[in-house]
Amino acid sequence: MNSISIADLRGYHTSSGNSLISVNQQLAIGFGVAFGLIVLKIFQGDTALIKNEIHNAFRYTFVVVGALTILSGLVFRRLHPKDGLNMRSEE
Repeated sequence: MNSISIADLRGYHTSSGNSLISVNQQLAIGFGVAFGLIVLKIFQGDTALIKNEIHNAFRYTFVVVGALTILSGLVFRRLHPKDGLNMRSEE
């Protein structure tokens, strides 16, 4: 994903593009952790003292976050078949 993101940048812009991608990844990690905590708290509810219910809350949270991850991968369907061809090495 990082390679295709900077594929169309000129050589002197790739450093800035790489920095922007790095910041974007850090933000995505932070939002992912926050989203996971919110979902866990929703599933946990008021059952903090029941051990089996906490275990199930973690299971459901894992499923929701996993489904969101799969859904976010659908953004790659928007890529054109010729995207990234300029990165192909010519031997």
